[in-house]
Amino acid sequence: MHSWINEWQALYQNIWQSPTSKSMDDVIVLEQMTQQVLDVWGAMDEALHQLRQRLKETAPMFVYESKGTILFDAHQFEEALCCLKNEEAEGERENIRLLYIAYAFLYTEKFEEARSGFLYVLQVSFDPLVTHFAYLGIGIIEMVARRAEEAILFLEKANSLTDNPDVVYNLGICYYWLEAYDSAAAYFHSYTQVRDDADALMLLGLSLYKGGMVEEARGVWLDCAENVDSSEALLALAKLTEWYGEHELACYSYEQLMFINGKTPELLHGFAWNQALSGDSRAVDLLFELGKTSQQAYESWCMLQAAQGG
Repeated sequence: MHSWINEWQALYQNIWQSPTSKSMDDVIVLEQMTQQVLDVWGAMDEALHQLRQRLKETAPMFVYESKGTILFDAHQFEEALCCLKNEEAEGERENIRLLYIAYAFLYTEKFEEARSGFLYVLQVSFDPLVTHFAYLGIGIIEMVARRAEEAILFLEKANSLTDNPDVVYNLGICYYWLEAYDSAAAYFHSYTQVRDDADALMLLGLSLYKGGMVEEARGVWLDCAENVDSSEALLALAKLTEWYGEHELACYSYEQLMFINGKTPELLHGFAWNQALSGDSRAVDLLFELGKTSQQAYESWCMLQAAQGG
């Protein structure tokens, strides 16, 4: 993870200090790198939540609670490690203690120690739920290292042991990284059947779009725009569809945003920009009017004029 951050920072500084005609291509690379790490950390956070919930739901004989697990639940992972290492348990509860230790190593970015811990749990535990989370832990380690094929091997093993929507989501992410868009779409679709998740819907649409199923992708994105009530998610959808040239969908997303937040200058700018790109000449006039009080809108109007030779 640290090497990834160093790589990102080096490229960022290079663009900042010495911009060139290829800088926008490098910015796209930065965006892709950033999205990958957000996907991984999102997967880790979901895994932590799922682990906590599922262990609480297990039979009493398999519950392990201690000062260490309380610290773990409070996200105080370094402190949890110190306590958990000095605690003792018996039978399957001991394996759960070891699982907690491995996840504490994972969340403190001690990945080799975490991997060793998960592998040991796989050797000593016969409980499907415990082994499920051990396989998931190794899968996340592989995702952090951006080794998608290796991650899939462990995530598939985890998926075979018990139903866990977060494993399904992570499999979708891995297949998307590998550009296996049909498989990615299948997993994201399965995930969206059990979870109401705007990000997953956007990724489902993106997988379909990149897999050549453009109309199906548009349908998913339209469904997302109609049913999502989060301004953050709608803005992300507007920018995503604009990026892929789906300006009518972007306009619809901005309309939904204005329904929630009112006709702010920023939302009017986004709406007018996409309307203009879709061929509406009236939107060019709207951009000009907005440009009288908004520098960004004025720059957008200038770009359109330059593109039209005006």
